[in-house]
Amino acid sequence: MTKGITCPECKGHGFIDKHELQEDSRPDVAIATMTEEVCGRCHGTGCALVPMTRADRIRAMTDEELVTAVEDLLPKLMEAGDHRLVKAVCDGLGECAGDGNCTDTRHRNCIRRYLDGKMEDDGDV
Repeated sequence: MTKGITCPECKGHGFIDKHELQEDSRPDVAIATMTEEVCGRCHGTGCALVPMTRADRIRAMTDEELVTAVEDLLPKLMEAGDHRLVKAVCDGLGECAGDGNCTDTRHRNCIRRYLDGKMEDDGDV
């Protein structure tokens, strides 16, 4: 997968200015010429395609795709002994024990409530 970014070669202009100084037969005189070339990287569009990163993929996910990704990740983290995300996501509401050992439907509901919740500046996940 790719994404479009501002072309780093022409800085999004699509063209690159070329400056050239030529010596003249007279002392202390130079002739300057300036030309414009179509950018070879973006072909004049100002936009270059680059590979998408994992973070780009996560940012592009729908809510449902993100719920599924978190749901797949939680058991792996718990198995590794890392319970921070489980504690953040599993809220103990809706007949949930709050320990991450829920049925699939209850677990998905905890994740949805967490993702739909307001972002707070408390440093948590």
